[in-house]
Amino acid sequence: MVLAGAVCLLYRPFYYRLYMGDRIKGNISVTVDNEMISLNMADIHGCDKWNVQGWNASVAVKGGEYGRYDIGVDIPGLERSVTVACHQYNWWNVTRFDLEILVDTQKNFVTYYGEYSGLDEIGSSHSYRIDSTQELSDDKLELSFGI
Repeated sequence: MVLAGAVCLLYRPFYYRLYMGDRIKGNISVTVDNEMISLNMADIHGCDKWNVQGWNASVAVKGGEYGRYDIGVDIPGLERSVTVACHQYNWWNVTRFDLEILVDTQKNFVTYYGEYSGLDEIGSSHSYRIDSTQELSDDKLELSFGI
């Protein structure tokens, strides 16, 4: 019994399949025209848990199923929302991310910058850069990532 428990905890593929925490966790900050925007709880949607302190929103989603999880971020004063689409390609994956959303209304661009990490098939974590730009006038403002 003890040996089986040790194997489950030490062997990463088993550990992440038994993982009881939030499978998607991240931090989001928003800047509009070089001014940090203070988000509030009403600006964040699609999460199981969220906490806003100053210019940073910490978000968490229980996850645990294959597919897409959308986190909505309303940008105060802009009347636009950004969808952060996190894809879970394995039901047992654990994803962590740090994301800056930079809006430039003069140049009509939204830039997404940061990093995310996820697991491969054997439970090893890999990190990836987020560096994407989109026109502010696009019908849908969305960043999509996941492994």
